[in-house]
Amino acid sequence: MKDRSEQHISWCGMMDMVKSVREDGWLCTLTLLQILQQDHDIAPQDDTIIPELCYNLFAHSSRITQQMDIIARLIALTFQFPISLTTQLRIILSQIHLNSFAIRLEDLSCTVTSEDLSEETESPMGTAIYLRGSLHNHSCRPTALQRFVRKKNSRPLLNILVTEPVQPKEEITISYGPLEARDSYSDRRLWLKQRYGFDCRCEACMEGPRAEPLHLRSFKCTAAEGICASGEPAIIASYEKSCSVCGQAVNMEWRQASLAFLKSRKQDLRSSLSAQMNGLVLLSRSHHAKAIEIGDICDDIARILVEQGKAREAVPYLERSIAAIVYRYGAYSGEARREQAKLQQVMTILGT
Repeated sequence: MKDRSEQHISWCGMMDMVKSVREDGWLCTLTLLQILQQDHDIAPQDDTIIPELCYNLFAHSSRITQQMDIIARLIALTFQFPISLTTQLRIILSQIHLNSFAIRLEDLSCTVTSEDLSEETESPMGTAIYLRGSLHNHSCRPTALQRFVRKKNSRPLLNILVTEPVQPKEEITISYGPLEARDSYSDRRLWLKQRYGFDCRCEACMEGPRAEPLHLRSFKCTAAEGICASGEPAIIASYEKSCSVCGQAVNMEWRQASLAFLKSRKQDLRSSLSAQMNGLVLLSRSHHAKAIEIGDICDDIARILVEQGKAREAVPYLERSIAAIVYRYGAYSGEARREQAKLQQVMTILGT
């Protein structure tokens, strides 16, 4: 039998297959073959699944079910498995779909260059299954986050880090994607239903739709550049037309200009540095310093500066981005961790 390194090399020669069945399908294939090797079976059996993992195959949307069926048939044909095995392949695909964890570049704790520091830093670099990690249920208001730690010459290990006080016997939850601090009530529930096939009943969702909380507010008072009678920048809700502190009417022209810029920015995320800088000035008239929109554009400015070889100039913009993310999601959130990882990578480039 080949050792793992030789086996890995042989898989790398089949990248066209990986593109065809996508990452979940490829992981499904490797899982099935590994199960068969361990059991010394010549042909797959009807009970070929990953032990102890739920799959809820019939709870998925018709779109996801159809995708799994196509991938399962493609795998069966490619590896000359019996077509009757497609049900078992769909079960494994469903298990992977429900239980896998995405590993991102910063999770690998590797040194990156300025060319690597881009949006791809946040894109999944791989997928892994951890049986114990799969025991954690979702909450839109999680008490923990998942993090991968990789020691030298070893595989990434999943760590569950508690970020909120947890009482004895209280469930420790993680987020499968949606967060109360980022996503609306309806968007969270729709996404979870479509992707995972369940109606979320976490604490945040059971409270129902809420009025716009402070940490989700982006606009500021436009009187005297946001400095009200209290001497502090007043943060106001999106539905407010006047400042709740000083009573000054909001400059709606500035607000509309900012919203128009944000809409156009979604269609052109690769705009020039000068365009991003001008956009930051525009947003700063209507948005407070820790608004997530300010953080997003500062992150883009930092990326462009690093790509231009100006890593040192990127540092203050990354720091502003981190401040906005911490304000929105919290200091221990996955979003804050990823942005802090970017700053660490830039500091590595600078040799500090």
